[in-house]
Amino acid sequence: MESPYPFVIESLESRMLFSAATFPSVASVSDRARKADSDVIIADKQKIAEDQAKLRTDTITCNALLAADFAAIKQQLVQQRGDVLPLLAQFRADILTGKAQLSSDAAALRSASLAGKSLIVTDVAAVRAARGDPVGLAAAKAKLAIDQAQVKSNILAAREKIRTDAAEAKATLQADRQEIRDFRANGSDELRAARQRLLDDSRECRATMLQDKRTLAADKLRLAADKRAGL
Repeated sequence: MESPYPFVIESLESRMLFSAATFPSVASVSDRARKADSDVIIADKQKIAEDQAKLRTDTITCNALLAADFAAIKQQLVQQRGDVLPLLAQFRADILTGKAQLSSDAAALRSASLAGKSLIVTDVAAVRAARGDPVGLAAAKAKLAIDQAQVKSNILAAREKIRTDAAEAKATLQADRQEIRDFRANGSDELRAARQRLLDDSRECRATMLQDKRTLAADKLRLAADKRAGL
């Protein structure tokens, strides 16, 4: 994960970490200083060595702290991906349910259309057969009219069911998508807390190490000033 902060571990390591061999220990500075330097210069050097030691310690501490914060965020992201799986599964299930329902509706429409066509063909044949029989012809025509109306009603109802089920399926999938988007956008409370912890720790580390550097710089200036003054 790419860090949004300029003070992440890599920058801390490149700018703030020091090799133990770079700076002499407090004891070694004191031993050598006593041989040639005044008490003031010895104290100045001792303070600088202490400043450098504190800077090293704070750097190591901050690196470890930020590494732990990054690890916590990574763990929460992994957990969040696991938490979103049920939502994705529901989305896929709703897609399959919607397709199955619309397929059933289309089959019902085809069935109503074929049954209606067969019924009308039968009625028309009955009307033709009843020619010459006024009573039978009237009854056959009446049945044809009733069946035509019923077939039309059945087909319209089947088409309306397709439209209704399609709209419901679309609304369900839209709700599923929105739930997934909201979950991913907001994240879990634990993830937000982990991110805030990284931000807080980073700010604190930056302030601590900035103060360490300022203290070290001031003590070096004091040492230079004391040497110029011949103390």
